[in-house]
Amino acid sequence: MGNFLLLGICLFIGIALQKIKAFPNDAYKTLNGFIIYVSLPALALLYIPFIEFNKDAFIAISMLWVFFVVIFFLLEGIGKVMKWDRSTLMCLLLTCGLSNTAFVGFPLIETFYGEEGLVVGMIVHYLGSLLVLSTVGVAAATFAGGEKVKWKNLGLDLLKFPPFSFFLLAMILGQVGRPDWFPLVYVDVSKEVLGKLGATMTPLALISVGLQLRLQLDMKLFQTMSIGLSLKLLIGPLLMWLAYVQIIGIDTPMIEIAIFDCAMPPMVTGAIIAGLYGHRPQLASLMVGVGTIIGMGTVYGWYLFLS
Repeated sequence: MGNFLLLGICLFIGIALQKIKAFPNDAYKTLNGFIIYVSLPALALLYIPFIEFNKDAFIAISMLWVFFVVIFFLLEGIGKVMKWDRSTLMCLLLTCGLSNTAFVGFPLIETFYGEEGLVVGMIVHYLGSLLVLSTVGVAAATFAGGEKVKWKNLGLDLLKFPPFSFFLLAMILGQVGRPDWFPLVYVDVSKEVLGKLGATMTPLALISVGLQLRLQLDMKLFQTMSIGLSLKLLIGPLLMWLAYVQIIGIDTPMIEIAIFDCAMPPMVTGAIIAGLYGHRPQLASLMVGVGTIIGMGTVYGWYLFLS
């Protein structure tokens, strides 16, 4: 209960800080930078080396890729009926097909599933959501914008992204160091330091989300936004649950957390990419703003449903 209250308080603090004139309008960029360069790398080094990858882990990762593909085909079908243009479809794909598995996902997973769940959430984020965005997501946005896709540049940008590079480093340490000299590296002192640095992620991430919420609701966009959020928060996760749990018959804690991640609000970075390539930036911002607020409630509902 205390952790869930903390989430609400931090989100409210972020929204309230928007009203303080002395507080910089772009302060969220500084918070995001700290999270990206300090908090997330610390969490990666703290938890990832001790992870045992197994079949369930790879199945959970696959769900975020399948989710993106399923949303793509759903949007293509709905788009033909609604007569959406390519820019609208791409905007919705980058917001509906990608979940906010880090800034919102990590705090919520830690609240509901504890540290063990957070480790699973990190695996699903790095090899699922982040990798989908950095490869096929950016490639699709580039192609739809009429530009040539440069796969080499996409790969280099991903490797230079601190959370992902530290994720790879942590995986290497885990494989090379275990079980002989590895415990000598991760002594209690280093664990304590990494733990305290990583603990900054939850409050800073929610405050950052609150600072970025902009609810400028244009009624002309309401119908499109409603369809998009219905796919993202309800229909898409339901299809994942039906496919993986009911049809395939895989009902494990990792799969539960993967479905929980699919039900997260739209990814902020996906909306940013949509804006950068000119794919309905106003709609993208609306999807994130409204989706984050509504998503806090629907995610809790999914937790109750899956538990």
